[in-house]
Amino acid sequence: MKRRSCWTALLAVPFLFTTLCADTALVIDHHCVDAFDDIPEEWIQKVIQDRLLLQIVGQSHSYQYENGLLLLQQQDPRYAVQIAGSIAELNAPNCLHILRSQYQ
Repeated sequence: MKRRSCWTALLAVPFLFTTLCADTALVIDHHCVDAFDDIPEEWIQKVIQDRLLLQIVGQSHSYQYENGLLLLQQQDPRYAVQIAGSIAELNAPNCLHILRSQYQ
């Protein structure tokens, strides 16, 4: 349950930042895992409806995000994700789209 909750936070972070004042800090770490289950269903649906694209840049640490999102998808189909190396490949409906990028 905690693994799912941690990765749920990844989906919620963009929406949480839009609801806070610019001078307010938001810290998401292992101390607030229980609050991640309170992410409203409408936020999850907004990710799907708006075809949210998240670009993760890196060569090693970025794969931790990808693997975590794939594990979350296996546990709960509401958190469907498509991961690809180019925008043209990101065509699946009803999911979070992840663009994999690497430093050259």
